[in-house]
Amino acid sequence: MTIVLKGYCDGSGHPDDPNTPFLTLAGLIAPTEAWDRFGHEWSATLDDHGSKPWHSKDAHGRAKDFAGWSEERVRALRNDLYRRCFEKIAWEEQFVHAACTVDCEGYERARVDMPWVNDVSPVGLCANWFVNTASSWLVTLTKDPSGQAGDILLFFDRGERFHHHVQREWERRKWNPNDILSRISATPRSLDYREFPPIQAADFLAWHTNRGLRNWQGEQASTMMSWFGAPRHAITWDYEMFVRADALKRESEGASG
Repeated sequence: MTIVLKGYCDGSGHPDDPNTPFLTLAGLIAPTEAWDRFGHEWSATLDDHGSKPWHSKDAHGRAKDFAGWSEERVRALRNDLYRRCFEKIAWEEQFVHAACTVDCEGYERARVDMPWVNDVSPVGLCANWFVNTASSWLVTLTKDPSGQAGDILLFFDRGERFHHHVQREWERRKWNPNDILSRISATPRSLDYREFPPIQAADFLAWHTNRGLRNWQGEQASTMMSWFGAPRHAITWDYEMFVRADALKRESEGASG
């Protein structure tokens, strides 16, 4: 039987803002049938708290739909979403949490010291990591090394910059059956987070992953939620990671030469 994986993802941080310390793409990947249960419980949790659709920046800033909320009320909703949807359903249904973060200061240092880094963008690094993780999980589930026994559908929050990168790369590379992007069986789509709980869940993970890495006082809960919200595959491209990648690149070039 063909397995169809759906991946919902969202970003945190602004790639065009020089003051952004970290740029994150995170989300959840699971077989199609697992999403119904997750989405139903997410919506029920919001209803139980009298909440509009979750949006991390607004909720934690107590703005827009969350204006007038107390910090305690936001925290109670956040903890309940985590407990009922991530801690329970995401683990029981074998969801995968894929997260990639670029340390923007480390990236700028690497561009100076390692010229090849100028050929890759932070957005591209994160997007490629997410697609690679989805492809690897598809191979694991189908037990088919080629990945031909399954398909991947990707969804992004509306206006998300990562969507444009994946869309562009998919259009260019989808015809090659040996390319991982050929496993994406339809055009990556953008969705309105207000109408789709899985996009809200992706926003939840992206925000908490990003804030946890900033090591702000009181962000220990964010770190825990980003690490244990679902079985996790994550990478942080800091300067040391670029150095290791550079060493591997040199070693590979030396072997091929």
